[in-house]
Amino acid sequence: MFFLKDLKALALKNDLFPECIQEVYKSTYKQDWGIWSAVVEVAASHIYDLSNKRIFKDLIRKGGDFVVDYFKKLQQIIKPNKVW
Repeated sequence: MFFLKDLKALALKNDLFPECIQEVYKSTYKQDWGIWSAVVEVAASHIYDLSNKRIFKDLIRKGGDFVVDYFKKLQQIIKPNKVW
């Protein structure tokens, strides 16, 4: 559908994805959860690729709704074996 897989790969490769994240969160409302959810899903599925990129680290340092949504998604994916 619209070559989205190729677009995602290109965005990740060229460090454009963090900029896309910022634009999506800036230009849409929380009620548009569908697009936010898609962005969070892609980011979480590429955690290791993104975590090595300075631009993504800078995005995380800024905080905001994306960071909260991202870490909620990571909690769903990475379930701890122990209770601290």
